[in-house]
Formats: sequence, C-alpha cells, structure tokens
Amino acid sequence: MVALTRSRLILFLLPLAVFLVYGQSLSNGFVLWDDDKLITENPIVRSLSPHTVRAAFTSYDPELYVPFTIVSYQVEHALFGFQPAVFHGTSLILHIIAAFLVYAFLRKVGVKAALPCALLFAVHPLNVEAVAWASARKDVLSAVFALASLLSYLRYRQGGGRPAFWSAFLCLLLSLLAKPAAIVLPFAYLLLDWKEGGGRGRDAWREKIPFFLLSAVFLLIGLAGKEANVQALPPVHTALLAAKSAVLSPSLFLFPRFSLLFLQHTPVTPRSPEFFLPLLLLAALGGLTLRSLRRTRSLAFGLGFALLFLLPSFVTFSKAGAVYVTSDRYMYLAQVGFLFLLGLALDRFLSSRALRAATIAAVTVTLLAAGWGAWRRSLLWNNSATLLQAALARNPGSAALPHNLGELAAGEGDTEGAILRYREALRADPAYAPSFIGLGRIAQAQGEADRALRLFRSAIQADPRSVNAYLHLGNLYRDRGDVDGAIAAFRRALEIKPNFAQARINLADAYGKKGMYREGLLEYKRVMEINPEFRKEILQKFPQLEQLDMGE
Repeated sequence: MVALTRSRLILFLLPLAVFLVYGQSLSNGFVLWDDDKLITENPIVRSLSPHTVRAAFTSYDPELYVPFTIVSYQVEHALFGFQPAVFHGTSLILHIIAAFLVYAFLRKVGVKAALPCALLFAVHPLNVEAVAWASARKDVLSAVFALASLLSYLRYRQGGGRPAFWSAFLCLLLSLLAKPAAIVLPFAYLLLDWKEGGGRGRDAWREKIPFFLLSAVFLLIGLAGKEANVQALPPVHTALLAAKSAVLSPSLFLFPRFSLLFLQHTPVTPRSPEFFLPLLLLAALGGLTLRSLRRTRSLAFGLGFALLFLLPSFVTFSKAGAVYVTSDRYMYLAQVGFLFLLGLALDRFLSSRALRAATIAAVTVTLLAAGWGAWRRSLLWNNSATLLQAALARNPGSAALPHNLGELAAGEGDTEGAILRYREALRADPAYAPSFIGLGRIAQAQGEADRALRLFRSAIQADPRSVNAYLHLGNLYRDRGDVDGAIAAFRRALEIKPNFAQARINLADAYGKKGMYREGLLEYKRVMEINPEFRKEILQKFPQLEQLDMGE
C-alpha cells in the first residue's frame, strides 16, 4: 500500500511540477537562435519522405550528427506544420519522461530520497535552456534514452538476462542517434560496476565490447563534424578550458544564473587566476575524493558520473571564431551525479529525528525557489527579441547576439536598426563575417553594388570558409552580368560545403546563362539528391532529369 501511494504521488507530482514551471512555454514561438537553421528553414525538416529521412541520416546539422532528432522534427512538421506549441509540447513531455527516469535511476543506485531529487531535476533553472529551446531537443531526447540504457544495464546486472543487455544496447544506439554525446555511456556502465564492488575483471570489459564499438563508430562520426572546432584551439588551451568548464558547469547547478553565452573574453593561459584556480580546485577535489575511498565509493561515483557526461562538451569550446566555456544544457545529464550525492545527504538528514523537520522545510523552500527561478527564466524564451536582448545585457562583448538582433530587424524591414546592430557586432568582433554579409545584403538591396562587393570580400577575408559569403558574392556577380565570376564563387562555396543546395541551384542557373546546359542539368540532378524538397519543383521544370545519367 505504501509503495502504491508513493507511485501515485510520483505520477502526480513530477508532471505537475513540469507544467507549473514550463506550461507557459507552449505559447512561445521559435527564436532566432538556431531554431531557424535547425527547424523552420531546414529543408530536410520541411518534408517527410524516404529521401528526407535518408538525408537526415547522411548529413550534419551543421556540425552535429543528430538524425533521430531531425526525424522527430520531420514528423511534427508533417503532422502539424511549424506550430511552435507542438515542438515545445514535445520537449515538455520528454522532460517529464526524463524526470521519471532520473527518479528510477536514483532509486536503483540506492537513493531513498529520490523523489525530491527528481523534483529538483524537473524544476531546476539549469534545465530551462534544454527544455524551453526547441533546438535543444537533441540534449533531452538523448538523455531520455541514455537514462533508459542505464536502467536496462542495471536490470541486466540484477539478473535481467540478455533481453535487458540488448535493451541497454538499443537505447544506447537511439541516444547516440539523438546526439553523439552519449558515447561515454559504456564507461558509465563500468562506473556502475565499480560502485557495486564488482565487475572489475576482464569479463566486465569483454561483455561491453559491443557498446564500446558502437560508441567508437559515433565518436568518429562526431569528430568528423567537429573537426574544425577541435582544430581551432591548441591542446593546451583545450585542457585549460576543460578545467574551467569542469568547475563552472557544476557551479551553475548550485548557483544558477542566466547568460545564454558563457564567452571566454580573456587570453587562455595557466598564469591567469581564472585558469590556475580551477586547476587547484580540481586537484584538491581529486585528493579529497581519493581519501574518501577508504570509507565509501559514493563521492567518487557521483563526481565521476558528472564529469563523465561533461567530457563530450570539451570539444565544443570553439564556435564560429568565438570561444565558449560551457552551456547550461551540457549539465542536463551530468547533474544526475550531483543529485545522487544530494540524495544520499538527504537520506542521512531525513533519518535523523532532530533534523527531519528542518530538512523537509529546506527541501520545500529549495524546490519552490528553483521552480520560481526556472519559471522566470523560461519567460525569456518567449520570442527572439526578449531572449537576445536579455542575453546581450549579460554578454556585452558578444558579436553573435547583436548580429542576430540585426537579422531580426532586417526580417522586420527595419533597415536602419539592422545596420546599427551589424555595426555593433563588428565593434565587438571586427572579423565577424556574418555581419559583413548582413551589411552587404543591405547595400546590394539599396543598389550600392560596389559597396556590397567590398563587404562580401571583407566577409571572406574574415572567414575564408564562409559559404554564405561566397553565395552572396556569386549572386552579386550574376546580377551584374559577370557569369564567370558567379560560377567561380558558387564553385568555391561548394568546395567548402558540397551539400549546399542553394549554391548548387545558383550554379546551375549560372551555367544556364553561360550556355552550359548539360552542366546545369547535372547540378540540378545533384540538388535533388542532396535536398529532396526541391525535387518536385525541379522535375516540373526539367522532366528530362529523371533519365539523366550522372555518370555520362
């Protein structure tokens, strides 16, 4: 009867907590912070067919391999169109499932006070980014299957047999397809073995070979997409940033604060206090953890679990020329390690008659404060202007934020406002290529072709791999009648990004203007293979493409 009552309480409290905090997010729209690139303007998402599903499984977005996440967007769009409430509703449901799985996992690893810990996970402000941002679906979806895999593995350890073993394998595969960050899961299985005091022999490693092989495959796939990010920083800088991130990320669990961006503005050097202090703190914490092993493995397990699931984020420090130390969503699964430690502490306090009442009061106040903070933070994701302006107030040195505000202004027809924002971005980063492109587009629209040409060339000088700069440069050459210049620009864009469908369409058009009809038809043929959304439109214009042999 007690277990039944507890089950009903859990079934009621966890969904209620999530909807009280995030229910208003169902009225939120998409935001100009990757939602356009990943969802609303992603041609793969705009249709659901064997061609688009294949495209989801054979492409990056733009640097992450997340096919399962893309397919989930495809299904939503096919059924409901681009209704933001549907996309946000799916995220809420996934977060509720994740909260249930966190509860089940904590119970399985010996935490009696799993319910308050799961409730804290459900309403923690740290999770707002992952839940209220449609583009962060990959983090929540991957975490759901990662937790399911851990639970299946624990069931296997407790005598569940091969069905539980292969269930863990299947859930690992689905988690990796949602986001490759789950590559660390096989090590989490070993950590669970070690915590229980067994499985340290060769058999423990041998039985996990299928899991490690699967993770290795996705590691290679993931690194291929992240190659530019990984190579952008020297290994020493990556190590120092990893140390800072390993301290900063958990601090956000204890003291959550909204930032959206955690930019690294100062030079990365071990002589700086912001780097040598984290190194000292980590060394001290490591020593404390080793000493604790004389009495318990719990501290090492909790901290090890958190660090393990933070590790994949250490290859994401460099993005578009800027350096980011961390993001809230990277802690979505890693925080379970801290919740484990918190749960053990609560178990001890709640078992004491003298401390029980005070502990319950403290837990209640903490949950209410966390829920209130998460609710207020979730309001910032209501629309692009609210989010970007709030983030810019906390990150005045960012170039990406004013640039996106410029894109928002340009989309609303506010040319002057867009120009001011683009210039603000360039003051923050004089080599920020997207804002040169934005100014160039405006100059071209105003008939200032020479100025636009200089701006597009400045974008290429700032970022020689900016495919959008070459695309717009090619468009400008084409409009000025310089077909050869246009062809050269489009070809350069395609050298950098062979699957850039719009560049291929424009190249095909330029070939047509040059009288190179066969070359143009071949480019259209490639477009249909890269982006099936254009297939019907292209075949209506060029029906002969159905029979055109690419090898001729």
